[in-house]
This record gives sequence, C-alpha cells and structure tokens, in this order.
Amino acid sequence: MAAARLLVARGRARAGVLAGIAAVAVVLAGLGTIVGGLLLAAPVDAVRAGLAAASGADGSLRWQTRLDDDPDAQSDAAAQLLDRLLLPSGAIWERSVQTLPVAATADGRPLQADGADVGAVLLADPAAPHRAQLVDGIWHDDPGAADAATAAGPGAVPATVQADAAAATGVAPGSVLELGGIRLVVVGTWEPAAAGDPAWMGDPLVAGGVADGGAGPFLVADDVVAGLEATAFARWTALPDADAATPDSAVALAAASARVEPALRDEAALGGDGIIRSGALDDTLAELAAGIGAMRAVAPLPLLLLGVAGAISLLRLAALLGTERRGETVLLRARGASATALGRDAAVEAFVVAAPAA
Repeated sequence: MAAARLLVARGRARAGVLAGIAAVAVVLAGLGTIVGGLLLAAPVDAVRAGLAAASGADGSLRWQTRLDDDPDAQSDAAAQLLDRLLLPSGAIWERSVQTLPVAATADGRPLQADGADVGAVLLADPAAPHRAQLVDGIWHDDPGAADAATAAGPGAVPATVQADAAAATGVAPGSVLELGGIRLVVVGTWEPAAAGDPAWMGDPLVAGGVADGGAGPFLVADDVVAGLEATAFARWTALPDADAATPDSAVALAAASARVEPALRDEAALGGDGIIRSGALDDTLAELAAGIGAMRAVAPLPLLLLGVAGAISLLRLAALLGTERRGETVLLRARGASATALGRDAAVEAFVVAAPAA
C-alpha cells in the first residue's frame, strides 16, 4: 500500500506533465486512426469517382458483330462468355441490336431530314427505356402499343422514335413507316435522360436524332429487327458498377476486358463476320490505376510525419518529466528504493497515461 500511495503522490506532483503526455498520446492515436482510414478509403473513392465521372465511350466498352441467322444461339453463346469473363470483375453488360440506316417512307413520302433522304435506324434495346424518358405517346413495349399498331393494318409493329429525329423528319405518334418489308407505326417519342450516359457510348444519333445519313433510333422489339430485310449488328456493351468498384476490381476488369474480344472471335456460334471493338473504358481504367499507384506511393508520408512529430513531442515531455524527478529519484534511491521498483512504477505510470489513447 505504501508503494501505491507513493506512486499516486509522485503522479499528482507531476500531473501537468503527465496530462500533457496523455493528451499527446490521445491526439496521436486519434489522428493516426483518422489519417489511416482516409488513406485506406482514398483509392476506393478515387476509383468510384473516376468511373462515375466517365461519360460516353470513356466509361464503357462494346463488342459488335453482324446479327446471325440464328440470333438466339448467338445471344446465348455471347451471354455465357461475358458472364464468365466480366461478372466476376464487377462489371455488367447489356445486349442490343441496331440496324444500319434503312430506306423508308413515312406516311407515303420518302423519309427526309433537312431536305435530304435519310434511312431509319432501328434499335432493339430492352434497357433503353430505363435510360430515357418519354416525350409523347407510349413506349413500343407498352401493353397498348400493339393495339395502336394493329389499327394501321395487319402485321404493323409499334416503335418509339427519338424526339429530335421525329422533329427533323416530320413524324409523330400515328405516323406509318414502310421499310425493309415491314410496316412501322410510331406510338411515341423519347429522349435520353443523359446523352452522356456510358451505355449510349456517345452515339450522336441518340443525342441528336440524325447522323451519318440515318434518323432515329426507332426503338422496337428484338424480333422486329431479326425479321427486317436490312443489315443489323448485335452489340454487347460492358459497364462498370461505379458504386461498388474498388482498385482491385478495376484491375480485374481491365484484365478481363482484354480477353473478351479474342474469346468472342473464337466462339463459332457468333458467326464468321468478325468482332468490332469500341469504347475507351480500358484507357480510363489505366489512368485510374496510374493515379492510384502514385497515391499509394506517397500514402505512408502523412503517417510517417505524424509519427515523427508525435515521437519528438513525447520525448521532449519525457525528458522534462525526468528532469523534474531527478531529485526525487536520487532521494528514493538513497532511502533504499531499488531500480527494479522504480522501473515497475514507471511502467505502471506509463500504462495509466497511455490507456486513454487505446
């Protein structure tokens, strides 16, 4: 008990210095935790922010080939391959089918924009309505769209056209187009919710409605494009999940995307017309990887500086405490206190002072 009372008395006598040491320890522990957490989160935040900021083709990749005579087999083969390569790396993919411009008449006259003939571009993309908004009418896959189309004659199919294309060509809900052996009835108009959405890949037709001799896109069902007498391409667009991305998943996606084109070329069910690759997501991923590498290279510096500053502060306070206690120590030793006992007391005192920082 006497030893304990002596330890408490010595601590009270130097309470100011000990409180300073405890405060420095608490501040160091708190700042270390905060800085360490920020350093761990920074690469993840950088990847997610970079992917979220990527627009158009910078945020996606696309592979396309001519639509096969057996589109279902072609679609199934590509789906299995893309699921195997892309899903484990945190990416999603979407399939769409789009035609080249097809010569068409609208309400009995050639389809024209700005006085020049243009072809109608048809797009079958189930995900498109989720990235767009109606301007007028209804969607082509609305339950009432088929009835509206049938009113124009047997075999007519519904379509929803890009609003700028409708304005440029003079078509509107109710207009009837003849093209590629089918009759198309416009049941609505739409516009992209965000033309810069990576899923659109910066398509000027989506943004403006008329481009490169084509007008549209006219959104239709998949079987409409398959039965059309026109050249059509099956397209698979890969998109990263920016909200869940990490530096590791970004690296994995870059590696996986590089294997997609060779794998598609080797897949017999995709047809023999070759694969066309587009998009710059891989460049975006490479830039992010370089930035994260630089970030990680300097990441230890803040912790190192904090540790050095903390160590200097603690050493100065410890030296001050030792100086103030030098006389006490000499007196206690003269009265028979052993070095072991004094060392034990110092260890207990250090534990008590450092405990709040834990």
